[in-house]
Amino acid sequence: VIILSVIMLFRFAGIYKDLAAKRSRAKNAWSQLDVQLRKRLDLTLQLIEAVKTYARHEVSYLEEVVKVRSQFGNTASWEEKVEADEVLSGIANKLMEIVESCPELKQKVWLSNLQQELLAAEEDINCARQCYN
Repeated sequence: VIILSVIMLFRFAGIYKDLAAKRSRAKNAWSQLDVQLRKRLDLTLQLIEAVKTYARHEVSYLEEVVKVRSQFGNTASWEEKVEADEVLSGIANKLMEIVESCPELKQKVWLSNLQQELLAAEEDINCARQCYN
């Protein structure tokens, strides 16, 4: 009985250690995803500032992103962050369409670099999501 109790104790200790490690990896993966989401948010704001110079009628997107950014920064739960991320994804896609449709914007090298950074951030977010899942 004592030997069986000791074996069970070690077994439960091993299970607890395994669960603690998995919880730690999940928190780390979520932190990485959070970092990537914030990076994309910052890049989107930079893109909006660039587009705002050329497309004055698209200022409403800036207002939406500022609202989403404050919502994203003030949220603690991952559900709210995922919801804010979905809204931001739609805004970012719309901005990319605006940039594609404006010939003056397409000629700007720095804007092209910013677009490439934003696309790379999207890929990083997808990788971070896969890791988290």
